[in-house]
Amino acid sequence: MYKRRQGALALICCGAAITVCALADRPPKAPAIYFLSRTYHLASFNQKDKPMWEFVSGDETVDAWTTRLTIIDRPDARSGTEIARAEAGIKSDYEAHGGKILMAKTLNSSNAEYSYTVVGTDDPAKQRYEISFVKAGMSQRNGYVAIYDVRISDPTDYVGKAKLFLHQHSAEVGNALGQMNLPDISRLPRTEF
Repeated sequence: MYKRRQGALALICCGAAITVCALADRPPKAPAIYFLSRTYHLASFNQKDKPMWEFVSGDETVDAWTTRLTIIDRPDARSGTEIARAEAGIKSDYEAHGGKILMAKTLNSSNAEYSYTVVGTDDPAKQRYEISFVKAGMSQRNGYVAIYDVRISDPTDYVGKAKLFLHQHSAEVGNALGQMNLPDISRLPRTEF
C-alpha cells in the first residue's frame, strides 16, 4: 500500500512539473487590444532599450506577421518636448535602417497633442514593403509610442500594393491611432519571453 502511494505521489509531482514547464512557455497574461476590427494579443515583451510590447492577431507571431501593434513605454519622456525628442530619435532609427519618412506632423485628438509619422521601408530581397504608422504622445505619467505596422508582400508588384494600401487605408489607420486608448502601461506584464 505504501509503495502505491509513493508511485501515485511521484506521478502527481511529475504531472505538476510538466504543467509548470508548459505554463512557463506561455506569454504572461495581458489585455487584448481591439484595433481596426482585429483583436491583438501579446506576443512578446523586451526591455533592451525601453519597455516594449508587441501584439499580433490570430495565429501570427512576432517573426511572421502581416499586421502588428507595438507599444513602447518612454519613462524618460516627462514632457511634450522630451517625447518630441524621442520621436525624432525614432525617425532617425527608421531612416538608418532604410525607412523613408512619408509623412510627419503634429496632431490633436480629444485626449491631447501627439506626433504622427508614417514610414515606408522597402525590402526588395523579400519582395515586401513595410509601412509603420507611429503615434508618439504623453500619457498621464510619461511618454509612449504606439506603432501599427503593416507588411505587404507580393512577388509581382509589392510596391504597387503598398501604394494602393496607403491610398485606401492611411486615413483610416491614422484616425484609429489618434483615437486609440492604450492599455494601462503600468499594468502590462514586464517579464521577458
